[in-house]
Amino acid sequence: MIKSKNELALSVRSLGRAYSKGMGGGLGLLTKRGEPNRFWALQDVSFDVPKGVGLGIIGGNGSGKSTLLKILARIVLPTVGEVEVHGKVNSLLEVGTGFQPNLSGRENIYLNGSILGMSRKEIDLVFDEIVNFSGIGEFIDMPVKRYSSGMYSRLAFSVAANVTGDILLIDEVLAVGDAQFRKKCLGRMEGLLTSEHRTVLFVSHSMESVVRFCSKAIWLDHGKIRHFGDAEDVVAEYLGKTNRLNTKYVNKGNAPVANYPETKAVSLLKQKESRPTLVSKEEGAGFIAAATITSIEVTSNSDCRKALFRSDEEISAIINCEIASGAYPICPVVHLNCMPRAGVPEETHVFTCVGDPLPQIAGNYTQIVKIPKDLLTVGQYFISVALVTKSKPLIRHCKLERAVTFQIIAPKNEGETFLLEQLHGVIQPRLKWRLIS
Repeated sequence: MIKSKNELALSVRSLGRAYSKGMGGGLGLLTKRGEPNRFWALQDVSFDVPKGVGLGIIGGNGSGKSTLLKILARIVLPTVGEVEVHGKVNSLLEVGTGFQPNLSGRENIYLNGSILGMSRKEIDLVFDEIVNFSGIGEFIDMPVKRYSSGMYSRLAFSVAANVTGDILLIDEVLAVGDAQFRKKCLGRMEGLLTSEHRTVLFVSHSMESVVRFCSKAIWLDHGKIRHFGDAEDVVAEYLGKTNRLNTKYVNKGNAPVANYPETKAVSLLKQKESRPTLVSKEEGAGFIAAATITSIEVTSNSDCRKALFRSDEEISAIINCEIASGAYPICPVVHLNCMPRAGVPEETHVFTCVGDPLPQIAGNYTQIVKIPKDLLTVGQYFISVALVTKSKPLIRHCKLERAVTFQIIAPKNEGETFLLEQLHGVIQPRLKWRLIS
């Protein structure tokens, strides 16, 4: 509970920012009613940030995240509303913002430090720390226009993170640089929040980073606050409602079935107009609609449907299906894939698991498959499910591709988080070790 304004780092009230849709001089196009044709990048945004708190700001592209930080950094003026800032603000909104290409790295450190309100003596005190953190000491007197993009970003973050200030605004900077520098950035973020007790506003598309560093979070949706609260709650709701993949339902249905016996059950199934009629492009497998998947969801041990799990939680995938014909032994199949992330540049298949045959009696059935805890690394995953009959050739009755998605984050108070940052694979099983000498 906030008792007074002295406890606040930021107070935002009814903030809004409108932009013209027109081209040219900024007056924009006029509608038939004579009003400016404009849109609101932010609208009616209000929140408070206590001192020493990490606030994550999440949302899709164009939701207003960067606009909000630019207003807080006093780069952009709001159209309506007000912001109270209690303390000195440092910002890193774009890589190398304020750098002068023809000046050296050394000169840009002093230039940026002075822009951020530091005296030359204050910059002298942290100069060596900035250079050491950036790792570009031998190039510090070279004009920054000759730097690579990685060197540029490393120096920019080093300046912003090491100058004195009470509030730090960061816009997706942890997504730049190599893996080793990203690890240094993560460590610096922890230091800012834990030992230095500075206030950090952090825009990121990495839900793991938001949950790890921020106690509070804001979900912006089309310029408005959709949810503001504890970081885990906000991220879980965001993932549950916005991270849905394009599910593709594949079921031969009443389309012609080639190379399979025309049984009475199959003939009856072909007459059901309610069956989906999409046809898989996969070769080597026929489709007979003897069963249908009706739903799938992932839950925790508490039987609560969710989209955010810690790596030390067991995950249950619940598959509901309907058997229309008992003529075939039908088995459920689960495919787990990992979405691209740092260390996993492409979509990666993790494993396929085949369940025991369902009863060969028409009816509705539910199967639960459990993904063990301490198996998956931090990242986003999706599940595809199918119902098949194991034969030669394989018979597929239906398939839901990319049916459900979920996010794995680090455990609370995990003492070995370095493993989560350094592993490039998608699993991290806890294996048994034995010392023999």
